[in-house]
Amino acid sequence: MTGSRLAKALVAVLSFTTLALLVLYAVGLTAADSTLGSTARSAVGGLLAAATLGLLRYLTGLARADRRSSDGS
Repeated sequence: MTGSRLAKALVAVLSFTTLALLVLYAVGLTAADSTLGSTARSAVGGLLAAATLGLLRYLTGLARADRRSSDGS
């Protein structure tokens, strides 16, 4: 991976990790036995799962682009 793509990948991973930790902290502040708390936990779980898949697709795209450019095509 070139330096530019490596930097993009690092920024994406760090941004995702920071966002995930902040969201999980905020949801952890809601009462677990309330309807809002359980709904928020379910929603955040789904959103983080979707975001994780998006992050993996982004990183895979960066790696594929790097392979294509190093092949000379």
